[in-house]
Amino acid sequence: MEQPLPTAKGSKCLNHPDEEAVTRCKSCRKPLCVQCSLRKPDGTYCSEACWNKVKQHQARWAQDKAKAAEFEKNEAAARWRARLVWFVIFLALVGGAAYYLHTHPAALEKLTQALAPLLKKIGLQR
Repeated sequence: MEQPLPTAKGSKCLNHPDEEAVTRCKSCRKPLCVQCSLRKPDGTYCSEACWNKVKQHQARWAQDKAKAAEFEKNEAAARWRARLVWFVIFLALVGGAAYYLHTHPAALEKLTQALAPLLKKIGLQR
């Protein structure tokens, strides 16, 4: 159930100055008496125009939220594609290096000799 909007003590309805305001328009905040209050499912308004303004704002907000979600989804997909491309490049480099070392045994021997001190230091070679 909707709670009435707060009113200033002693507020008068702008359309009926003799009537005490019981609520305010959700859109323009105009003080309203019971007669002037237009009850809608999402609040109390002074007119259909104010209610339509709020509905339009809510519709734009929903569209913006949907666009932001779609943008984020596209960004996430782009990040995954970029990671995949870099992974394929990495695999191609490793594969190319492995192929080169396999087809050039002298280069493999030279690399093994160059890395021997490092391998001994970290305990991978005796």
